[in-house]
Amino acid sequence: MEISQTPLSSNKTSKSRTAFPSASSPAARLQEGSKAAKLQEASRISPETAPVELKKGQMLRGKIVDLRYNSVRIRLEPGQQIITAGLEGDFPLAIGETAQFQVLQDSSDRLVLKYIPANMQAATETMIEKALLASKLPLTDSNKALVMTLLDYKMSIDKQTLQTMVKLSHQYHDTSFLTLVLMHKYNLPVTKGNIARFEAYTNGTNQLLTQVNAVTKNIAELLPSIGEANASDALFQVNDTLLSLLEENADTKAFDFPAQTTLGSILPEEDRLLLGEALKQQIEAGSPVSAAISDNIIDKIADGTLPLSDTIALLTDTFMPEQVSLHTLKNEMNGQAGPLHANSLPLPESDPAAAIIAILIKKYPMVTDSPKEIRDLLNAQERENLLTYVGSYPMADDLREQIAAGTARIQDLLQWIKSSLSPTNPHAAKELLQSPEYSKLLAEAFRDKWTLTPEKLRTKDSVLRLYEDLEEDLKKLDHLLETGKEVTETSRLQEPVKSMQENLTFLKDLNQIAAYLPLPIQFKNQDAQCDLYVLARKKAAHPLKDGFTLLLHLDMTHLGMLNIHVRLEQKQILAKFYTENPESRQLLSDHMSDLNDALQKKGYRLHAEVTDTYEQPDLVKDLIEPDTEDSDIRRYTFDVRT
Repeated sequence: MEISQTPLSSNKTSKSRTAFPSASSPAARLQEGSKAAKLQEASRISPETAPVELKKGQMLRGKIVDLRYNSVRIRLEPGQQIITAGLEGDFPLAIGETAQFQVLQDSSDRLVLKYIPANMQAATETMIEKALLASKLPLTDSNKALVMTLLDYKMSIDKQTLQTMVKLSHQYHDTSFLTLVLMHKYNLPVTKGNIARFEAYTNGTNQLLTQVNAVTKNIAELLPSIGEANASDALFQVNDTLLSLLEENADTKAFDFPAQTTLGSILPEEDRLLLGEALKQQIEAGSPVSAAISDNIIDKIADGTLPLSDTIALLTDTFMPEQVSLHTLKNEMNGQAGPLHANSLPLPESDPAAAIIAILIKKYPMVTDSPKEIRDLLNAQERENLLTYVGSYPMADDLREQIAAGTARIQDLLQWIKSSLSPTNPHAAKELLQSPEYSKLLAEAFRDKWTLTPEKLRTKDSVLRLYEDLEEDLKKLDHLLETGKEVTETSRLQEPVKSMQENLTFLKDLNQIAAYLPLPIQFKNQDAQCDLYVLARKKAAHPLKDGFTLLLHLDMTHLGMLNIHVRLEQKQILAKFYTENPESRQLLSDHMSDLNDALQKKGYRLHAEVTDTYEQPDLVKDLIEPDTEDSDIRRYTFDVRT
């Protein structure tokens, strides 16, 4: 806390800060926001006076020596230090009065207090003292403040709870009482790491995107360092492991269709017969996969009873590897409209199965990475360097042209490198794997896999799949670190991988008490951290059936901080956009018609408001403890006999 012995009028105005949380209604919040500018008088440390240690929840008592707007100067008892702070809520106070206060917020640049009315002080103090004495704990200011925090958040103050909390406060003496109380209340494991994560999420500073970038950066630096210090075998082994993780995100992984869907529900009879004839040709030609094609399967295709999932597996195993990629099929589908049939698609007649798959792509979009091309990452000189590195390997002319033009997909190119890399030419392979161009491609492929794009967000369960992929990939990277300890360079991944694993575990625990997810979003020209808060109460007696309420918090490069409150009621969307400044508000207002038109095409009606009254989201106040009220001592009891 900062101390000052100088008159209040001599304080300089400090940098702009977030307004304190509101006391009651939206109108009151707006009023408090308008007063925020008047509360910018920061405390100063006088060289003659030692600083005071304050924590959130602590009780203070002192004499008011100056009072101006919502800013107060108090001479503390005992000690006589003078502090400057903001006051929240109603306070019928005057200069010269002695009063009691509770610390609501204590940061490096701002102190916020709450006035405790005199008629509550004596009863509260008496109860706090009785609870501490019954628990055989000393009546220190710190212990009293801890009990007060427990009361504020509707927790028991029995002997076991108090002794546990005092022990935790001593063990983690730099941690606020609020953090310890809430973590204990909701059974979150209290460790040094979890405390840091909890405070980061409540302060809005923990960004999953930052961790994703840290891991991908270390992946980019991994192969060059391994190649410099180890034999080629270690380099090839680690590279093969990394590329295997990326292959699991290939386009053939999953179509987004309902379970138990049959082929007959989406394909007309003429297309099913066409597919059956194509499979018979495979049998007659003695195809290596013909043993898996039985007359029974062909009959099920003809009558439409074969499950769609079995059909996809059969088609991709039989036709796809040798004839056409799903990415190519998607390109062929561009511009198609209306009903689709296999014989109407612009595909070779020799690929009837590919035509069927194209129909499925059109009807059921797949979960895929955005088709990022290497020109998005490598300039012309870098692409020329890459062609030099792969020049000794047999390559189709069209792929060489795609690399030169930059139109080759990053993931396709990495898969080609994996299949073409030959240990018989270790010098060329090592030169490629250690090149900065290859490091860029590898890191970007992982970054694409571990972030969400607008295209991915259109597909069902894309967020769930992202977290599942992250968790599984981190386990495999951790296994790589364990099994490859002899390659000491892999240790550079150990700390960022462990940190992200622990973060995901903590998020699982946190989501037991609050519906909150950080979403790493990748837009075309920038990344953005998005925080999703589902504001509907998890334990509501009557859950909302017709809609839900959520808050999206975005940190954008050009728009700045942005909050979007969304209420969905059937097909009606009520949205409020809160920006940091008038310029962002005007920009959003000017383009709101574009959003309205896009939503109308999807069958939704939008009612939107845009204001520049942004406030930092409060995870504790908005989600974890939305119903916390001022403590009422009549609600709390404890057993002196314990």
